[in-house]
Amino acid sequence: MAPHLVEACRVNLALHLYRDQQQQGISGRVVGVCDPTGLLREGGPRLLRLLREEWPRWKPSMPLSEMLPALSGSRAYTGRAITITVFPLDDLSPRERDVAKGLLEGLSYKDIARRLGLSCSTVTNLVNRIYAKLSVHNGVQLARLARR
Repeated sequence: MAPHLVEACRVNLALHLYRDQQQQGISGRVVGVCDPTGLLREGGPRLLRLLREEWPRWKPSMPLSEMLPALSGSRAYTGRAITITVFPLDDLSPRERDVAKGLLEGLSYKDIARRLGLSCSTVTNLVNRIYAKLSVHNGVQLARLARR
């Protein structure tokens, strides 16, 4: 994706997070967004201050996953200054996320295979891995999980 589009998406996400906080009347909470590698991509000065309070050696160029060895296998971390929640779809590999995106768009396995240049059996194997990683049994459960 072109750099200007990435920046537009980042700004859009930040605005939505801010708006949601305002609508829900959440004043004491700050929100940040990490990319799949764990690098913080969006977060205000207050979030940065809280992260530094929690982990004094943390720098914005470090993936948060380096600071959270206790988080592996868990869905959340609660520390002195912060609580971090990991969304289940973050556990998927990039290829699995592509397949999950196709499933969530309502595509058939055959259409997903065609779109990604894979065989149908590879898509079937990836779907089975996605379901196992996320502890779901079908597309409806996957859709419910993705909406959280």
